[in-house]
Amino acid sequence: MKKITILSLLAALAQSSYTYAGAMGVIDSTPCLISFLALEGGYTWNQIENYEFSLTGINGRLYSHKSDKGFSGRLAGGVIRPLNEQFALSSEIGFGYYGRTSLDQAGTIPSSLPVRLNIRNTLSGFDALVGVGYTASSYSLFFKTGALIQNMSTRTRANFTPFNVALANSVESINYTSVLPELKMEGAYNLSSDWALTASYFHAFGSNPKTTGNFNVNTLNASFNTNVRNPSLDTVMLGIQYSI
Repeated sequence: MKKITILSLLAALAQSSYTYAGAMGVIDSTPCLISFLALEGGYTWNQIENYEFSLTGINGRLYSHKSDKGFSGRLAGGVIRPLNEQFALSSEIGFGYYGRTSLDQAGTIPSSLPVRLNIRNTLSGFDALVGVGYTASSYSLFFKTGALIQNMSTRTRANFTPFNVALANSVESINYTSVLPELKMEGAYNLSSDWALTASYFHAFGSNPKTTGNFNVNTLNASFNTNVRNPSLDTVMLGIQYSI
């Protein structure tokens, strides 16, 4: 009888514990906050346009050919806050290099216009993003919005060599910085509980910088009209992400 009484008591305690836990709800083992680091590489397209000058004194124009080296890279860190088993909030900050664009003088240069003009633009910047996503056991999809503090480093070289004599050789470097709205879509495929492969696309809403003007061959005077607002960007990247 004593053995039966003890077994009955243990069973009653187990039943009462189960009932209490049920009243409290299912215990969520999902971490409240997940930190991550991400390294990405890809390609960027920008909206920088060619320069073009009309010429006074001769029939022609001075224009450029655009050459892009859009290979890009980005290092980012952030946090993910699961809302439930399917949805989560996320925020991140990052620094990226978004390629270089060269504007080199194109076409045949008239002998009466011994001028060469080359412009090189290098793009980089910091961004901060927040968003919401759908999460599953093997993958996740996020949509984020924020801002990119974009820096455009512009280096302009102008040479003037009438009669093969170098009368002017000017090099000027200027940095243009602007805050651009940004949208980002990304997906991640989980390799393990810590590592994931990522693919992303983002667009930064900027302008289309362009330099136009006039060059008078007879007086050697020039006028410029330059849009120096930072350019729009479209970037596609692949990367790897480590969760802490």
